[in-house]
Amino acid sequence: MTKKLIRILILFAVVSSLLTLSVFAANTGAAEVTADVLNFRSQPSTSGAIIGQAYSGEKVLVLEELSSGWSRVRYDGKEGYMSSKYLKALGETEMKLGTGKVTGDSVRFRSSPDLSSTTLFYTNKGYILDIIGVKGEWYKAVYNGTTGYIHSNYVTLVTVTADASSLREKLVATAKQYIGYSYVWGGASPSTGFDCSGLMNYAYSSNGITINRTSSTQYTQGTKISKSELQPGDLVFFASASGWYISHVGMYIGNGQFVHASSGSGVVKISDLSNWYYSTYYYGAARMLG
Repeated sequence: MTKKLIRILILFAVVSSLLTLSVFAANTGAAEVTADVLNFRSQPSTSGAIIGQAYSGEKVLVLEELSSGWSRVRYDGKEGYMSSKYLKALGETEMKLGTGKVTGDSVRFRSSPDLSSTTLFYTNKGYILDIIGVKGEWYKAVYNGTTGYIHSNYVTLVTVTADASSLREKLVATAKQYIGYSYVWGGASPSTGFDCSGLMNYAYSSNGITINRTSSTQYTQGTKISKSELQPGDLVFFASASGWYISHVGMYIGNGQFVHASSGSGVVKISDLSNWYYSTYYYGAARMLG
């Protein structure tokens, strides 16, 4: 084999790898789940532990698309992997990702998600932003009343801290806002309707707090409390008829009541914990706030 041919082959390999990298880099950003139920795994393999499940129509943040057919994603406040086959890339998407902290100095806060766009101002390490959307590798954010864009390389998503009493009131108000909305299995937004855990997930995420998506993983995530310790905003859980697993969740709103998306009634409603059914199948309670 001649030296010239070897150089050509090496050049071809380098160009091919660069093209591959550019293709996968371009597929970061918001994506929509297209499978009815998509497993969220700890490793990019079907042998990886299942750490959650996403439902059709839900949105995830793709951090990296791997050549193996898997994507590294952020979902339910955690990083893990989902099959790329069932993720549809989206354009600019409204996504409440909570609080972001700027990790560098003199980072441009721009008018558009483009390196050539106008710089509105410069941010520095430690600045706190409200992340409200995604476009590719850019976050749409709000800082001090100004909406703009900042590159995700310079932002770390963090947990929101807020006055607990005020936040509890906001959580309850958010959940109660959807009383009368339809119960829809797998639903997690006003546009689709809600299932029980979807309503809890939406109420918390709307207030800048990421919690798990399913009732069983929400219970695992929270700090276990007794019924006598319940405060507005805490989650209450109920067992299946067999008592073997958690089948339902609602949000405690005070005065012995909770708001929930009821499959039996077909709507979001308020019920009493003293009701025969709910007192019989009461499983426990968990606090998602510190």
